[in-house]
Amino acid sequence: MAEDVVFGPFRLDLAAGRLLRGEREVDIRPRPLALLCHLAARPGVLVSRAELLASVWGGVHVDPGVVKVAMH
Repeated sequence: MAEDVVFGPFRLDLAAGRLLRGEREVDIRPRPLALLCHLAARPGVLVSRAELLASVWGGVHVDPGVVKVAMH
């Protein structure tokens, strides 16, 4: 089962798919949240843009620049 990932004042609840700062939920759009969850589930692993596109965008053809926009 997925664990929480804690970094600084934030807690990423991977199971529920939500980001908390302290006890308050952070308003974050679905794609950036999915991107954060994908990366947080793979600590220390170099994740390719192709993997992110396949995982987060589900094979939908999009410009590869969307990864940069979602990360921003």
